[in-house]
Amino acid sequence: PATRRLDDRPALALFSDSPILYQNQTSGYLRGGIVIDQAYLDRLKRTSGLELVLQDSLGRVASTLTIDSTSTALPAGFQSRSVPIGGPGGPVTLTVLASTRPAEQTITALRTTSALLGVLAVILAIALAALWSAQLSRPVERLAEFSERVARGEWDEPLAVKSFREL
Repeated sequence: PATRRLDDRPALALFSDSPILYQNQTSGYLRGGIVIDQAYLDRLKRTSGLELVLQDSLGRVASTLTIDSTSTALPAGFQSRSVPIGGPGGPVTLTVLASTRPAEQTITALRTTSALLGVLAVILAIALAALWSAQLSRPVERLAEFSERVARGEWDEPLAVKSFREL
């Protein structure tokens, strides 16, 4: 990257010069490149989804964000990486900002899902505990009723065993 004058204005451009050889002699040069300006940054943002900030050595800023050029603070909700790009016109810094919103939304969804699963597990545990305790206590209650009848002197009706389990 270097600063070149294009249409009487300085511009940052990625360019290449290659000699054209004909019979081992340079007969010309092939020059080409791309201007890195606001329009180029906007196209990169559309294809990558990343926010870009380009700052030259004079402090001029081209950005896909609406930012305060006097502030150096990173906007909330972004992770950034700055890359210095050297050139004959002085150092240029390209800062790439990736939004953390998708990650935050995923974390929120995971937290909500885990909370709902936890509540469901507690409800299921309570329901199973109630069912099992009823099954376990029913024979004990029948035995207690039979003992009360025997204590009152009602010896006529035998205790009918409906279970072969230990109790």
